[in-house]
Amino acid sequence: MQESVAYAPPMRNRRFQIPLLIASIYGLIVLPLGIYLWTLAVDSLPSDSSRLLRLVHEQIEKDYVEEIDEQELVFGAVKGMVENLDRWGTFVGPKKAHQFDQNQLEGTYSGIGVLLVDGEPRILSPLSGGPAEQVGLEVGDRFLEVGGQPVPPKEEANLTDWLRELLTGLSGETIELVIERDDERIPFTVQRGEVRNPRVLWAHLLDEERKIGYLHVRGFQRNVRQEFDQSIARLEEQAGGALGGLVIDLRFNPGGLLDEAVEMTNRFVSEGRIVTQRGREAIVEVHDADPNLCTHPDLPLAILVNGTTASASELMSAALQDHDRAVIVGSRSYGKGAVQSVFRWEDRDYRLKLTTSLYYPPSDRVIDRHHAEDKRGGIVPDIEVQVNNALLRDIDAMLGRVEVPYYYRERVLELGLPVPPTPDPSFDPQLAAALEALRGD
Repeated sequence: MQESVAYAPPMRNRRFQIPLLIASIYGLIVLPLGIYLWTLAVDSLPSDSSRLLRLVHEQIEKDYVEEIDEQELVFGAVKGMVENLDRWGTFVGPKKAHQFDQNQLEGTYSGIGVLLVDGEPRILSPLSGGPAEQVGLEVGDRFLEVGGQPVPPKEEANLTDWLRELLTGLSGETIELVIERDDERIPFTVQRGEVRNPRVLWAHLLDEERKIGYLHVRGFQRNVRQEFDQSIARLEEQAGGALGGLVIDLRFNPGGLLDEAVEMTNRFVSEGRIVTQRGREAIVEVHDADPNLCTHPDLPLAILVNGTTASASELMSAALQDHDRAVIVGSRSYGKGAVQSVFRWEDRDYRLKLTTSLYYPPSDRVIDRHHAEDKRGGIVPDIEVQVNNALLRDIDAMLGRVEVPYYYRERVLELGLPVPPTPDPSFDPQLAAALEALRGD
């Protein structure tokens, strides 16, 4: 999933639901803001609240020790109002709006799109479709100069961080590079662009004989469903036909776009309810399975979860568990059953992320820890496997690495570059339990 994603302009009535970190986007039309936003907000409040805000605002304007930025003052007031409601809501001003869209909605960043060899100024692999690949940078290329600066010795601390900082930047800006390839110095001019972070980080066969595949899904940003489908298709190709089972690892997955999670769940469920959203007083929306989107109705599944599996990933886990389509393995999930809506205005770079509903799986059980009777919520695994914190950190670090794209692996191995270790059941007891459940041993 190395697709370049452009910033999506505001559109009226276009809606994306996302639990946890992300949510729905509505295109709205508003009058010019600035000071008027403050006046409008204050005037709409009950008289006592309005008077309090006016008094404080006037006192700050009159007596604060330094000159104030009126817009920042308004932003701060709005941000404080929203964030006081719960930990999920926030208000984002123009300076961070684009970054918010990249990180939370699109799963992109601005850069040249390469994986780096840890501690060395070398390209492990370009990312598919990214600027680096488009201009001809290759596996094993060694950086000699970046942006006119010579690359420091690899022994120097934070060399990888130094490279990442220079290679990322504003989309559309160019950066001059000098690389070494086959003892030849080659200059490149690369225009930074929107680079898509892979969200399916690992895809390989755990058991070739029984054709059991493994996928680690790190988040539910836009279009992850396409990456998910492509990864399953590659696993089937490697297996020489239909898979005998699939482990979907949702550990360390904080959630994302609800629509993505619903459709990915639909791949394995042909009918019935997937999720219901309820607002303050009524049902907001229901999502039922579409039989036309069910591609693997009988594929045996094991879902891995832990305490960092949250929201959209909990939704997927709960729906597959309720439909008896998957065995859930690991430890109790986080317990985040709230859905946020991200509002944005046509001519203003503001984002308002606000909790607008709770979601419920087919069984109608309460996932959200703040609304559950036991105050824990979450998904309780069918097979519980606990791991200690030290091992948990090691598993997180390993899974957080991006797997070298399959079409570059042969070249990476040929050059003797270090390949990130693949998730290993002998090292990971939760993964071992999931594999055993699918084997039926």
